[in-house]
Amino acid sequence: MNKLSRRRIAKQVVSRIEDGDLTISRAAKLLAAYLITERRTNEVHLLLNDLASELESRGTTTINVVSAHKLTDQINRELKDLFKKQTGASHAELEAELDPALLGGLRASSANLEVDLSVKGRLNALKAQL
Repeated sequence: MNKLSRRRIAKQVVSRIEDGDLTISRAAKLLAAYLITERRTNEVHLLLNDLASELESRGTTTINVVSAHKLTDQINRELKDLFKKQTGASHAELEAELDPALLGGLRASSANLEVDLSVKGRLNALKAQL
């Protein structure tokens, strides 16, 4: 049996969800079963990235934000606008996580874009320049 590419799987799953043939919950269960059956569980993170890339190519981006402190609504709006502009997406969802180890600032990433505005990231950039 031929092994399906992750990108092909991602395209098919996103298409079926968009068409209303498949719920996200059902898709997750089917993907988990497929990866287990085909002994491809080591590819789960790669497949999730492929799904995010496929969604982004169709106009929806998910932004994962890690910050030292809770972000204001204005910063959240600005991040969504930035990522929509940079990725060409028409819709953006934001998933936030707090990490005091950042000291200050934030890191934001989507399937195809990464922005590091953290104090730690700025210090590392300065260190690299020296």
